[in-house]
Amino acid sequence: MTTSPSTPSLPAPGVAPWTLFSRVVSGSEVEQPAAGEWENEAAPPDLSGTVLRACYELVRRLGCGGMGEVYEARFLASGQAVAVKILFGRYAAQEEFLVRFRRELQVLEAIRHPNVVRVRDFDRTSDGRPFMVMELIEGVDLARHVAQRGRLPIAEVIEIGRQLCDALACLHARGVIHRDITPRNVLVEGEGRDVKVKLIDLGVCKATAEWYAEARPYMTPPGRRLRTRAGMILGTPGYTAPEAIDHPPAPQHDVYSLGVVLFEAATGRRLPRVWAYAIPERVDASTLGLDRHVWRTLLKAIEPCPEARYASATAMAEALEDLQLVVGDSTENAAAEGDSRRGSGVPRSKVTARAAARPQDRWVKLVVALLVIHAIADLTHRLRVRDDAVMSNMTAGANPAVSSSTHGLSEIEGAAAECGASSSCASDT
Repeated sequence: MTTSPSTPSLPAPGVAPWTLFSRVVSGSEVEQPAAGEWENEAAPPDLSGTVLRACYELVRRLGCGGMGEVYEARFLASGQAVAVKILFGRYAAQEEFLVRFRRELQVLEAIRHPNVVRVRDFDRTSDGRPFMVMELIEGVDLARHVAQRGRLPIAEVIEIGRQLCDALACLHARGVIHRDITPRNVLVEGEGRDVKVKLIDLGVCKATAEWYAEARPYMTPPGRRLRTRAGMILGTPGYTAPEAIDHPPAPQHDVYSLGVVLFEAATGRRLPRVWAYAIPERVDASTLGLDRHVWRTLLKAIEPCPEARYASATAMAEALEDLQLVVGDSTENAAAEGDSRRGSGVPRSKVTARAAARPQDRWVKLVVALLVIHAIADLTHRLRVRDDAVMSNMTAGANPAVSSSTHGLSEIEGAAAECGASSSCASDT
């Protein structure tokens, strides 16, 4: 029986999740808040039942993030269900958080991708707190999805990873680094190969120079662009790339975070913290419950060294597509083997071993078949050359006989003519 893992992205006991926004790092030590600072902080009041701007009625609170809370709401004009994200009141008066909230809105407006949540509206509450209206996703976050089902089938993990890679590639192409890829920021609908995912919460995203150059270079001059303070890491501990401590945000940071998310979904367990600095050279994939091909693909995403990682989300998507072909082929072989052996008393372990070894058997058979075809073609060529030589010899031997016969006949005819001429001369005499 598989035990459901604990929710991967929950903070430590006693820590309110809405306060888990950033960690201030000084050297190798993490500055912790004063004792009781987080524990004594009260949860934000529930605003369910409130009507915003006479347009959106808040139905129920769905959860809290680093900067705000999210509600399921109803658009009064049409009755359509939407999601409303409201900035926390304690951040509404701070310019940094207002700028981040506004930038999240701008990014979501500019990025139109099927795997990135879409934004519909923006306004302020009666007390001045900004809020944005987004599409409501009928599903759960990936953390809850894994907690309810345990480790996910590899085909589903690959499909989730492929869709998230496409979303990240779109963001990176526009000059945006997400910086907070976690199971809680991935919404899941459906299961198996029909699964659909949405990437949410770009509140701590990094807008690079490419974003400003393409989106609004004159509205946000370099001097007014938001900069992360030195020594501060934005993101969730355990999912942030190890080099983020002393390197500026880069697309490979998102690749690392996505690799950790897929590892947890595939294994049902947290990634060991020490692996962020050094992964043991001899890690048996079977101890993780993974196929060796799956482990190799995930390992390259969670490499502590950025140079050993996938160079981009697009490269990781291509690796997942290749893995999907290998896993799909192995699954079909295992299913076919299981059907043929069902009821025959053959142990399942032997069936699985034979199914796993079948790709190598096919290569051997293919090589043997090619060798046989080559031998047959060579033999056919040799026989054809020999037959041609025989026919040439026979033709060359027959032609001299015919020539000599013709020459002999001509000589006989000439002799007869000479005899006739001599006879004529004698009679005349």
